[in-house]
Amino acid sequence: MDNKKRAKELCAKMTLNEKIGQLAQNFYGFNAYERDENGEIVLTKEFKDYVLKFGGIGMLYGYFRSDPWSKKSYENGGITLEEREKAYNLMQKFILENTRLKIPVLHEDEAPHGRQVLDSIIYPVSFNAGCSFNPELYRKQAEMIGKEARLGGIDVIYLSVLDIVTDPRWGRCEESFGEDPFLASKFAAEAVKGVHDGDCMLCCKHYAAQGAMIGGHNSSPVNIGERELREIHLPAAEAAVNENCDFMMITYNEIDGIPCNANAYLNKTVLRDELGFDGVTRSDGCAVDFMAAHYRDDKVKAGAVAVNAGVDCGFWDEAYTLLDKAVEKGYITEETIDESVCHLLEKKFQSGIMDNPYLEENGQSKKFVESGEGQKIAYEMATESLVLLKNDNKLLPLCKDKKILLVGENLNSIYYMLGDYTPEQKNPTTIRKFFEEKGAGYIEGWSFEKGITATDAELHKAAEDADVIIMGFGGSSVRDFSSKYNGAGTLQDSFIYMDCGEGRDLSNLELVPCQLEMIEKLKKTGKPVVALGIGGRPYLMQKMIENSDSVMWCGYPGQEGAKAIYDTLFGEKNNFGRLSVTFPKSVAQIPAAYNHKWHSEYMDADSNPLFPFGYGLSYSEFKYSGLKFQNKTVEEIKNGEKIRIFADVENTSEVTGKAVPQLYIKRSGGTVTHRLKELKGFEKISLKPGEKKQVVFELGFNELKEWSVFNKYELYEMDIDIMLGESSDNIILSGRCSI
Repeated sequence: MDNKKRAKELCAKMTLNEKIGQLAQNFYGFNAYERDENGEIVLTKEFKDYVLKFGGIGMLYGYFRSDPWSKKSYENGGITLEEREKAYNLMQKFILENTRLKIPVLHEDEAPHGRQVLDSIIYPVSFNAGCSFNPELYRKQAEMIGKEARLGGIDVIYLSVLDIVTDPRWGRCEESFGEDPFLASKFAAEAVKGVHDGDCMLCCKHYAAQGAMIGGHNSSPVNIGERELREIHLPAAEAAVNENCDFMMITYNEIDGIPCNANAYLNKTVLRDELGFDGVTRSDGCAVDFMAAHYRDDKVKAGAVAVNAGVDCGFWDEAYTLLDKAVEKGYITEETIDESVCHLLEKKFQSGIMDNPYLEENGQSKKFVESGEGQKIAYEMATESLVLLKNDNKLLPLCKDKKILLVGENLNSIYYMLGDYTPEQKNPTTIRKFFEEKGAGYIEGWSFEKGITATDAELHKAAEDADVIIMGFGGSSVRDFSSKYNGAGTLQDSFIYMDCGEGRDLSNLELVPCQLEMIEKLKKTGKPVVALGIGGRPYLMQKMIENSDSVMWCGYPGQEGAKAIYDTLFGEKNNFGRLSVTFPKSVAQIPAAYNHKWHSEYMDADSNPLFPFGYGLSYSEFKYSGLKFQNKTVEEIKNGEKIRIFADVENTSEVTGKAVPQLYIKRSGGTVTHRLKELKGFEKISLKPGEKKQVVFELGFNELKEWSVFNKYELYEMDIDIMLGESSDNIILSGRCSI
């Protein structure tokens, strides 16, 4: 019997109250357990009462979560690596033994760069992954995250794979692959495949256009048209759906006045009917309760509106627990509720928990984490995501006999390297610790909260014996247990410095003044200075660039970041990535994304960014030649044929390295205006000294289609400028074809 039929038969046996229990997740998973007097994990009365009230629970988020919001830590009773399977089975056992229909719960976990639980492996964030320009490697990272999750009792993990950075003032840039829809769609597809390779299910977030918020304000209104939505913000969702993603999280924001959780056109017509999504939709945390403000604070009405609009499940929303009242008032039919229940039950059958609800308690989670398999991928992604921005006089790579002085508070804590949604760490390896073990010295020099912490005399004395100074700069996504959070886990008041992450939007992208003051002080020592940028968003870095000999953007490189940075600085690795987001010179340049349409120039400011999309240096040098392509007609492309583009890439240096050829196009023709440049192909290839390889890119219907004035995807005769280069601003080879 197929899963759809099994789901319908089970749904037919359920009461309305039991159906609500499946759809409403009005419970914080980390409140479901506590420790007894012997230190053993036991379920709370609050959780038991909730399960008994609704005859079960559909999904539970954050049961294993460890962070300052959940207040779960090593010292505060958090679930450790050795306890994962036991804790999972404890909950399933209670549900199966105390509910009429014995429907197991699906466990969900936040895992944007590794599980947000104690003892998990923490990988580079999505911003880093995008900068790697290596979606195939990201598939392996997603597989490792999914595998660790599934072994430890998680059925669904959350990854931010749909958001596009349109404004770097947005605090959640770190959760995005970048500003380009083509790049993001390639990573979104690999995310789904990777998580499935790990035998887990994936919830993709956030649908749709969360990154297009006004002024970089998180969850604020989005004022874009249908064409902007489809060209920039839907390609990643389409790619994820094409790979059969399981869950789709509907975002907080509205689009053109309609909240996404009330947008039936977006959630039904586009997502299900057009794209073919066949999974479960769910709100973001408390989103439907927040939406109730539009309905005179009527949560009964809000819940009905959301389900009618195609949002299957709530997420901590009281509104979904009131669906019985919505039926009584005639706001919604039970048949509509049944559709959503069946969507969820299908996934439960697909996951296998309906037939095998328990985990083996054989230490499988511990064996995986300690195997080193995930750490190896975390290290490789870290090395691939570092971006070399400046390297005057080929200062890098450094010789092993160079004496190093480290400067900067952010080199002395692992949390500055890990990003938001990070669990507490045990025995971390900081940049300072790793480099000191290799003989480097350290002086704090500057601090986010204390400013300059060393006198000029102290700096000069520390630098006396150093051959090279390495200074850390950037921002912080570090949360702490004293800060205040709202019901959805968003930071409200921080008591330590945090300028990146959810709820940390900025009006200005300037670096903290003490960092700029420190780099000028270090330059005066006369020693070469390497600046390491650690942060989750682009900053205004012109003064940092001017006063440094070499600059490397590290983003949030994960728990293996210290080793990746060391090995790269000393030439053991030459896997550099490229920027997946434009770095502007000033906030006045925003929006700064490369793929804009024609506009006039400011009369009082330079319109060129500090660093364009796709930019990045290498220890190697590459030559591009031999561009050729084949013309096709519109009818041939409509019938599935593609324009094939060929070019040669040669390593002309004496150092093995990775080139990142990037294909851009500019279209002229059709029924609508087009962007000046659009990324339509890229590849990351390793080349030995003197080695030459041919790259091949293809342009088919999906790459050339337009959402026409007739509100459908069509292809018209047009001229296509083909541009191949090393960044969006450094085009080396070009030509024109017509279709």
